[in-house]
Amino acid sequence: MNEQLISFAAQSARFLQDVTVDCCQQYFWMTIAAGIFGFLMACGIGANDVANAFATSVSAKSVTLKQAVVIAGICEFLGAMLLGASVTSTIKGKMIDTSLYADEPGVLMYGMLTSLVAASFILAVANYLALPVSTTHTIVGSIVGFSLAAKGFSSINWMEVGKIFISWVAAPVITGTAAALFFWVTRKFILLSEVPYKRAITLYPFIIFIAIGIDLFMVFYKAGKNSPQIKEWGLKFMIPAGFCISFFLAVVFHFLLSPYLQKRVEAKMERLEKAKTDKENEDVAHENAEAGEGEEKKSAMMKKILGEDGEEEKAEEQDGEEQPTDSKTTDANISRSERIKKNMTASFHKSMSKLGDATINRDIEAEAFAGSAKAKEMWETGEEFDPRAEEMFSYLQVLTACLLSFAHGANDVANAI
Repeated sequence: MNEQLISFAAQSARFLQDVTVDCCQQYFWMTIAAGIFGFLMACGIGANDVANAFATSVSAKSVTLKQAVVIAGICEFLGAMLLGASVTSTIKGKMIDTSLYADEPGVLMYGMLTSLVAASFILAVANYLALPVSTTHTIVGSIVGFSLAAKGFSSINWMEVGKIFISWVAAPVITGTAAALFFWVTRKFILLSEVPYKRAITLYPFIIFIAIGIDLFMVFYKAGKNSPQIKEWGLKFMIPAGFCISFFLAVVFHFLLSPYLQKRVEAKMERLEKAKTDKENEDVAHENAEAGEGEEKKSAMMKKILGEDGEEEKAEEQDGEEQPTDSKTTDANISRSERIKKNMTASFHKSMSKLGDATINRDIEAEAFAGSAKAKEMWETGEEFDPRAEEMFSYLQVLTACLLSFAHGANDVANAI
């Protein structure tokens, strides 16, 4: 009896193992494909949506393109790691009724894969055409489309999808209104005041208190969904904790970092003023030198220069005739492997240089001015304020860009996974 039970258990285990292996092998290609297209989707997000966070900072020359890439990489990662789970959960199962696919998990897997492929393709086309698009629009539309095709209208959780649609309309309106109000207040009461630099310094701690406080509150709020203890404490803990930490950071900034930034601003203004003065002196000296020269003196000097150049060119031609022999002798003495290594190294450096010129070494300002005369006109005729106040606000712009990048990592990076 015991032997029969053992034999039956062994056969059952082998059967389950065979079924599991067959099932895994059946869907294994989807796992690999999803990994590949998830990577492509993430690349598309990095090429498109990440620019939303740092485009203003780079165009205003608050940071260079290289610095923006490094800062964005750190902030996007932290946002995705700390807050990305909630958005991933919404994309994964709240927009469609996954219970309808309980008997057909393969259909759900295939539908999610096709959604990822479609979104990746749309992003690739948008990046090629340099069009700023929303990755959330692409992935949400793809998932809704596949579920409509697979299970019909009733498979969509229209209440949840409706919230997403409303956010697409409400977000530009709310942020646009807030930006307009903030800029109006800043321009009227700070930049156009009699002491704009002093008021810009005073404003800094308040911005840090509000911006970082809101971000920390969102971290606690999202973390509370996965932590029973934080969820039990509720808003009476999350709001005070977030803003108490931001208040502490604002005080630290005011007494420690603000004096350091002021010294940097003053030093930069002195350098710019010195460079401007030196250039003016050089221009004046050059104009005086040109005015003091007579036509006869210029003619005599040119003849003398041309005569010396002619002799130098003849000497260079004679040297140039002997040079190829030395070059050929040197190349002949180098072994074939060394020549190949030398050529490969030179080719690699040349390729990296071209890649850098096409990506992180690009002059965004020059490209914008070349592509749009109106952009150049706006830059040259734009309203000018106290340069020290503008320089102080450039650091604040980088801070807000970091916070925006953090929020973007928490939201849009989840679209790829």
